[in-house]
Amino acid sequence: MNKQLEPASPWLARTTLKAFRPKFGDHPGKWGDKRLAIPYSTQEPVFILDRAPHLLPAFEALGNPKYKKIDIRGPAGSGKSLIGELDICFCTENDPGLYYYVWPNDQDAKDQVEDRIYPLFQSNDFLCNLLPVDRSKKRNTKIVFPDMSFYSVGANESNAQRVRAYRLTMEEPHMFNSGMLTKMRKRMKGVQGARELTLSTGSELDHQTDVEFKNGSCHEFHIPCPHCGHMQAPVTSHIKWDKTENTTDENGEYRWEALRKTMRHECEECGKPFPQKASERLKIAKQGKAIQTNPNAPDDHFSYHYHAAVVDWISIEEIAEEYIKAIHATRIGNLELFKDFVQKTEANAWDESPPQDNREISERFGGYVKLDHWPDEICRFMTVDNQAGKASKGENPHRWVLTRAWGAAESRLVDERKVDTWEDVEVLRDELGVAANRVLVDIAYDRQEVLKMCEAFGWQGLIGNERRKSFPHKGKDERGQPATFQLPYSPPQRGYINIGKRGRNSSAIYYDWCHEPIKALYHQMAQGNSPDYLFSVADDVSEDYQKHIKAEFRRKDKSGKWVWFRPEHLDDHHLDNEQMNVAAACMDIRLPIGKSLRSLPIPGNRKES
Repeated sequence: MNKQLEPASPWLARTTLKAFRPKFGDHPGKWGDKRLAIPYSTQEPVFILDRAPHLLPAFEALGNPKYKKIDIRGPAGSGKSLIGELDICFCTENDPGLYYYVWPNDQDAKDQVEDRIYPLFQSNDFLCNLLPVDRSKKRNTKIVFPDMSFYSVGANESNAQRVRAYRLTMEEPHMFNSGMLTKMRKRMKGVQGARELTLSTGSELDHQTDVEFKNGSCHEFHIPCPHCGHMQAPVTSHIKWDKTENTTDENGEYRWEALRKTMRHECEECGKPFPQKASERLKIAKQGKAIQTNPNAPDDHFSYHYHAAVVDWISIEEIAEEYIKAIHATRIGNLELFKDFVQKTEANAWDESPPQDNREISERFGGYVKLDHWPDEICRFMTVDNQAGKASKGENPHRWVLTRAWGAAESRLVDERKVDTWEDVEVLRDELGVAANRVLVDIAYDRQEVLKMCEAFGWQGLIGNERRKSFPHKGKDERGQPATFQLPYSPPQRGYINIGKRGRNSSAIYYDWCHEPIKALYHQMAQGNSPDYLFSVADDVSEDYQKHIKAEFRRKDKSGKWVWFRPEHLDDHHLDNEQMNVAAACMDIRLPIGKSLRSLPIPGNRKES
């Protein structure tokens, strides 16, 4: 008798639990407060609502039935994803219905379930009892609960056509492929009481997610000044530091330990510093509140943003140091660090639109002529674009040659011209005093012949790579520890030509240079967007040069992404030479560009184990 009843016991227990389970009448934050164990948390083992006051407005919006669309924008590492995870738990016990959780790709979706959702449910008895006993109902992307099904999926076509969702949560929707956001949203069509939640760091200016966020209520988390009581939304410009003899060395480089002691967040009204200790910052954050800044928003759309400075476990020193290094990188044209800071620390939209690519040549004149002596030069590079010549125009093979000098605060165009033979290039190299190994020749056309010339004259080769943004390079970080740096060019490679005397292979050295980052870096510098580093041209540059550097511009492709474009009828030989010169400068650690690429913690750098 007992044996016959045993298989029904789990069913009976679940049915009884479902029938007598009380419903919680408030928002998910209060539901989980001091009750929900979080096994993967780096702050507290149990969710404590007062420990993250910057998340409270999001939880309150989730508990308000008038909101059908909720957009949350917060910095990385601020507990933003916990909003969605806690909402899953809350809905499973209190507000069941088909739950669709969407990530940029399928692998992220699987990792979410394995690393966070299952551990979260298994660590809480009142949730673990809701997990299905049947293994077939527990998969990496789907869990069949007693009253609802939960899906964790990637944003792709097949997942956008599967089921109707009562709850739709999307992580980092600005990273979805074009059109996927709209297609995922159609999963809620016709579902009564459906609600959409998006959780994201900053997107891109005028991206669909950015436009939609701005159309919402645009609530901003404000905190009071402990000195004057003024309520304010922290912004990065309120974070200050002192640049003095104590915080910089004789070369103007920061002494980071001394500099960190001066970093602080100042009140926009009275100018006095906020407390630095995490406990005091948390106390101030508890007095904060979300203030609506868009009075014209529809009543059912709640959008909410908060800055990293209101999160007590993200230190002001950490924010300031990241910002300083990002700004330093922009001064030599590298925008990647600043973009990462704007999107992931400020949680703001990044302006991806290009600068004015056709800046007048007169605005670039440096007040000198070609071949002028320049005492501040550190080194110079000669870059060569090899051309077959157009038979229709009666042209023979020829070479476009450009030489640029590089200093600590400026780069000057030394010479640019068209020559006929390889011997002419070598004669010019000697006249301009360029070291042989600082002559870099494009090997894209007639590769074997160009490599032969490189080997014969001691030059080196360059070839553009459109697919890659960086290559790994082993070296040492600022502390002298082994590190791998992601740099926009490859390590030296050998281009073998033929078998020479005594059976030895004849070869020349060449490098890949990454089109996308180098082009972006060149245009930022050429357009004057590096205020501490001048990128000038001689007042007497040729008409060919003036035409070539205007041959390329950026436009949006069909997917809405900005890409480099050159009409076929326009020549761009000196533009190629300028960009190859920038690539060469990136390789020299004596120059600001090369030094910064190795010393700054650019995305992708990592210490080796």
